[in-house]
Amino acid sequence: MKKMWMAGLLLAAGTAQAAAPAAKPVASAEFTDPAGDVVKMNGPGNDRDVVKLTLGSDGTSILVSATLAEDEHGTMASGVVEVYIDSDNNRATGGAARFGEDETPPKQGYEYRGILSICMVWQDEIGSCAGGPVVPPNTPRVRMVLDQYTGAPGKPIDMMNSKTLLRGMGPAGPVFSGRLLQGKIPYASLGAKPGQVLRISAREDGSTMGSNTNFFPDVLLALK
Repeated sequence: MKKMWMAGLLLAAGTAQAAAPAAKPVASAEFTDPAGDVVKMNGPGNDRDVVKLTLGSDGTSILVSATLAEDEHGTMASGVVEVYIDSDNNRATGGAARFGEDETPPKQGYEYRGILSICMVWQDEIGSCAGGPVVPPNTPRVRMVLDQYTGAPGKPIDMMNSKTLLRGMGPAGPVFSGRLLQGKIPYASLGAKPGQVLRISAREDGSTMGSNTNFFPDVLLALK
């Protein structure tokens, strides 16, 4: 991901600010990102390229929206945006973000990781939110997966040191088409409440692997 950010941040008081990363709590944040910076793999349509990311809240949930460079036409499931959440604003607690060790400062201190994913359906059930069997899938669905970190402070967050709070599997929701993905992370899942400020670090999941430029600027999100 090239660092050619165009950022629009809306302050909690309602005034506009054109700066990134956020220096103080904001009610919402929007970033644009140039197309063509994702790994091309797994066949046409499966290199989902995010060109705009929006973070906000509605009083009960964090809102995560991602716009793709092209209409969805993939055949495999995958994460599109990873959202790392520091719920206590303390970098000394929680886990580290994947590929975040080369950032300045390193991406660490997160209690939760959400993944806005395109999932594939087989027989009216979500069959996979990552990869998928070699059978023709049904139409894709969008799902927000959420894990809570349970490991020692500073370790990278992975499946072995976290527990799932919002599962990717289960009955399929509405069919997804087009370019705009939208997901929600309920306050209740985070133990959060209106007025609380959360530090959020997001990355384009399909960014060049190992790159130290694949994170969007941090956001201090003031929950409605």
